Amino acid sequence: MVHISGTTIRRAREKDFKPIEAILRDSGLMYEAGERAGMDFYFDRIYFEDLLRKPSERLCLVAETNGEVVGVVLARPRWNRDLAFLDRIAVRADKRRMGIGHALNMAVIQKCDERGATSIFTYINPENDPSHAMLALEGFTIGKGQNYLHTATKLMGKAPIPLPA
Repeated sequence: MVHISGTTIRRAREKDFKPIEAILRDSGLMYEAGERAGMDFYFDRIYFEDLLRKPSERLCLVAETNGEVVGVVLARPRWNRDLAFLDRIAVRADKRRMGIGHALNMAVIQKCDERGATSIFTYINPENDPSHAMLALEGFTIGKGQNYLHTATKLMGKAPIPLPA
């Protein structure tokens, strides 16, 4: 567990499903199966319970403030050999810009590093300026993706990579 300014970062538990679902849905990072063609942000109770049963394959950490789940991060610590994948990160709208997303990212990066990942990768919406800024400060290199999303990559155990001007 990590503690930051009244917020605790911990592993998700079964009772956290409803608040996680609400945070992901409100952030546009969750859809029911078949709800939107071409969207891969599938998340339901079966997926969540499977995620909890396979802690070596997937990470689900939550940020909790005053007993309420206010943020979530999903990751695959060994997605492709030694490459970790930061699947989704979301913070409840009324708790954004308080460092909770950063605390979640740092906790999941540490967990991926502990499991042997040499780099971590994610996708970002090009219009999500706060995520771009946060990831850049955390040492991620931001690039244009093949489709409509940008990419962010960070080498583990290395100094932050300078971004091109």
